Amino acid sequence: MNTAPVGDAQARRDARRAANGIVIVVAVAFIGASAVQIVPAVFGAGVRPIAPAGAGSPEGQCGEGVRSLALALDRAGGEAWSPSPGGEPLDVDPEAARQAFERGLLPQWNAETEVERACAQSGEGLDAWAALLRLRRAEEQAVLRGRVELVPLRREVAAHVPANLR
Repeated sequence: MNTAPVGDAQARRDARRAANGIVIVVAVAFIGASAVQIVPAVFGAGVRPIAPAGAGSPEGQCGEGVRSLALALDRAGGEAWSPSPGGEPLDVDPEAARQAFERGLLPQWNAETEVERACAQSGEGLDAWAALLRLRRAEEQAVLRGRVELVPLRREVAAHVPANLR
């Protein structure tokens, strides 16, 4: 009886199992390393706030500037949602909404370059500046998309309000 083919087949199976085991170990390590990096970023864990510093320091200027610009974003979003002077509350003009949003950012966003420069002087400041820019883009998108998407709901509400109060 010849056992060589059986021995070769067993060796190939063992080699295949070892190779599969190595692939699985590498895949699990990759997935684990990715999760360690992605999960904290998604859930905001590990965010380092800007170190408290005096008002004249770059960190202080960055912190105050980011806060001021974020408050201006809140205000600008509200102004973009309000009706234009002389316009109907249900007017849907994305360009007018964008312009109202841009006007609402002023005068605080005139200091954008100075705040960015102050934030560039520390790692925490750069992270804060990047988060602020992401918020601005999201606010702009919400204003532009939201006005158009909410028109049917606004019309429904307006239909329930007496004509002299619309």
